Amino acid sequence: MTYDVTRPTVVLTEKAGEGNPTSTTPIHFTAVFDEPVTGFNAGGVTLSGGTATGNLVATVTGSGTTYDIAVSGMSSTGTVEVGVSAGAAHDAIGNLSTASNPATVTFDPSFVEFFDFGSTSTPLDPGYKLVTGSTKFSNSLGYGWTSGSIFSVDYGGVDNLARHENVTQNGDFAVNVPDGIYVVEVWMADRLFTRSNMQISLQGHAVGSPITIQPGQTADNTFGVTVNGAGGHGQIVLGLSGDPFAVISALGITDPPGPIVVTPQALTAVLEQATAPSVPLPEPGAGQGALVADLALRAGDQALLQFLDGDWA
Repeated sequence: MTYDVTRPTVVLTEKAGEGNPTSTTPIHFTAVFDEPVTGFNAGGVTLSGGTATGNLVATVTGSGTTYDIAVSGMSSTGTVEVGVSAGAAHDAIGNLSTASNPATVTFDPSFVEFFDFGSTSTPLDPGYKLVTGSTKFSNSLGYGWTSGSIFSVDYGGVDNLARHENVTQNGDFAVNVPDGIYVVEVWMADRLFTRSNMQISLQGHAVGSPITIQPGQTADNTFGVTVNGAGGHGQIVLGLSGDPFAVISALGITDPPGPIVVTPQALTAVLEQATAPSVPLPEPGAGQGALVADLALRAGDQALLQFLDGDWA
């Protein structure tokens, strides 16, 4: 007679596509056992060892060998360290599982994302994510092209914005973000060709004036946008169109650097743009921070006016 006394083992990792650091909750981890187990639930998850404060809560889903652990409740910047305790699950004949390795993700509620648009040969600047024409949106990835025919270009040579780009006649690029107010910066450049009448849109609405750039020239465009999605999470959707093509070399999405304020001048500026969901950032005045005015249209005739007054370099 053969007795099976081998305990199931488990390996814990951050879920594929999970940002690290991330500003999004819940944070997902993946637990993979070396054989099918049952009985694994939140009671078998340890959340000690991290530095992020708050009322951290784990939710476990899955079956067999693979489980998802979703952690929420963080209220400060810091690390979230997750483990699976010994005896958290058992195999078909009752052998209890061993403890897992720890897995750690850094939680930072401030949001920063930067993207370089090019080809697989494009050198990445530190902190940037590469986007090619094949980078299609998925929720697991959290960003990507959602529509349009997209072409990847890298001219090689000197590494600057005019070296690389994605080209489209009409395309949309989406990024999953928590609800909030964001600064969206779009860089457009092309080393060899004039690009005419390029139009940027945000959340389906045209923003700013059509843009034309000459070979080697870079256009740097900055906008404010408000996101209010279901369940506290939504998307920033950047649209590009051109005559005949539009280009994008880089994209930055960041939290605003200043508090929300309302001033008479801000109200006047937004009311003058009442039909637009976002207006370009004006240049800073002497001794004053620049103003971001973002008009987010809501149900019925309600409008949410968001104003940011910060020091913009």
